[in-house]
Amino acid sequence: MNTIGLLDRGYTGNYYIDGKSAKEYSHKEQALMRNKIFGYIFQEYALLESESVYDNVKVPLLYSDVKKNMYREYIEESLSQVGLSDMINKKVKYLSGGERQRVAIARALVNKPRVILADEPTGSLDSKNRKQVLDIIYNYLDATKILVFVTHDPENNRRGSQQIVKLDKGRLSVLNASA
Repeated sequence: MNTIGLLDRGYTGNYYIDGKSAKEYSHKEQALMRNKIFGYIFQEYALLESESVYDNVKVPLLYSDVKKNMYREYIEESLSQVGLSDMINKKVKYLSGGERQRVAIARALVNKPRVILADEPTGSLDSKNRKQVLDIIYNYLDATKILVFVTHDPENNRRGSQQIVKLDKGRLSVLNASA
């Protein structure tokens, strides 16, 4: 996941983005790509606990080409997608696990990325919140977007997937989406 999302550089092999080796992009170009192309949903949320929901979702916008006067509109749209519009000013430390994960998803979607990298996004959630989080992620997808979903729970990846790639004990296999 870290290699795909350009968070790690010390890897061997070849990885191409838009026809160019990822290693050929400068640090600045990679930072721009991390912000424009990828939306990251981390297993442990990676939120700023003492900050508001608004400020957490705003973080990717700080590094984007979105004008400051548009931040609120982007953030409100993203929070609406995850059903948290009414919590925009609430401190993250007062949110439940499901609400925190939805804030993390709103942050991942705020820049309208082409690729969503989701690392066990439902791993610490109860069944109700798990379904809600999966609905949000899958509702975002369309024919122009890619979801890279890392999970130990095969039931998480059965919805809407066109192709499922399974890594098991070092072996990579492509499965039928209905498998």
